[in-house]
Amino acid sequence: MYKNISKYVLILTGLIVLIGITSSCAAREPASSTTTAAIIQPPTQTAAEIAPPPTSTPTPMPAPSPTSAPFLDPAALQNMTYLLEIIAQALPDSDGRVTLKDGAFEQLYPGAAERISIKQIKEARGDLNGDGLEDAVTLLAISTGGSGIFMHLAAVVNEGGVPRHAATLLLGDRVDVKSLAIKDEKIQLKMITQGPEDPMCCPTLEVSEEYQLLKDQLVTPEQGEVLPLAESAIRALEARDMDALAELVHSSAGLRFSPYSFVLPEHQVFSREQLPGLLADPTLYTWGNYDGSGEPIEMSFADYFDRFVYSKDFADAEQVSVDQRLGLGNTIDNSHEFYPEAVVVEYHVPGENPDYGGMDWQSLRLVFQQQEGAWYLVGVIHDEWTT
Repeated sequence: MYKNISKYVLILTGLIVLIGITSSCAAREPASSTTTAAIIQPPTQTAAEIAPPPTSTPTPMPAPSPTSAPFLDPAALQNMTYLLEIIAQALPDSDGRVTLKDGAFEQLYPGAAERISIKQIKEARGDLNGDGLEDAVTLLAISTGGSGIFMHLAAVVNEGGVPRHAATLLLGDRVDVKSLAIKDEKIQLKMITQGPEDPMCCPTLEVSEEYQLLKDQLVTPEQGEVLPLAESAIRALEARDMDALAELVHSSAGLRFSPYSFVLPEHQVFSREQLPGLLADPTLYTWGNYDGSGEPIEMSFADYFDRFVYSKDFADAEQVSVDQRLGLGNTIDNSHEFYPEAVVVEYHVPGENPDYGGMDWQSLRLVFQQQEGAWYLVGVIHDEWTT
């Protein structure tokens, strides 16, 4: 019996030893390729640890959402201030400035029963100066108390949403504007005006016109070609550069100088070749007759230049017009009759001395005519108040 117990003990002891040896060997062997994913899964990484390395080109920022361009208020033209020469003449104390209310203005003349009135007729909107903003033009019908109704075309530019009256053009008396539009920075209109045989009351002539806004001037395409030449001429006169002035004169037509607004054939004409040396020329020339006394104007060119050419700082004149007289005196302005189909650019300096009531104004008109397909300076006309 005891022998059998000893045999069982020996067998059990052997089994225990065998199991221990097997476990020890298993612990020293590498993990099998069939080990489950739960055992080999790496630790979880954060977003910063798995993000791709930065590149040399930065990631662009998202573009800001576009904002709308400044626009003109729908009622802007009906309630803004305009600067009008016709108002300056009718109401001197106004300095020509008048503010519309709901598209109209009306005021009695001082001490009179007659009144001056303005009414906005129609408008058109579009870009006038190429800046991408909405500008506008409007028609102003102006009555100064008589039978005339003077139609003016006014250009208004958009300066960051603020309207500014930039230029005005007189279209005529009692004309009927049928259409008004802005296209490709040009103002296009169709109107009925007086023909050669029409009375002022009853126009019948249909015309189409095109204008552009150039340096705060409403000009036709032809006038737009002349304005840069006029700028060159006035700067040459400012600098007393007769060589530069001569370059603007036709080789055979010459340049006429007139001391007052009424141009006469006998006024002095100098050739392109003569102009450069005139300021140093001591010759006394007869330029016409003095206003008032009628005495002959006998001067050297240098003296005439100071008195009847660049007598004011015309290069920086407050007012500039094209084919529209600014200085109004007693002497007739016959420039367009004397120079047919010419373009006349006027530089106007208003009166400065209050003792003279504005009558000490002066103007210089530069006359250009087209010859052989190009524009040339043909006349220099001085103008001032005359008796």
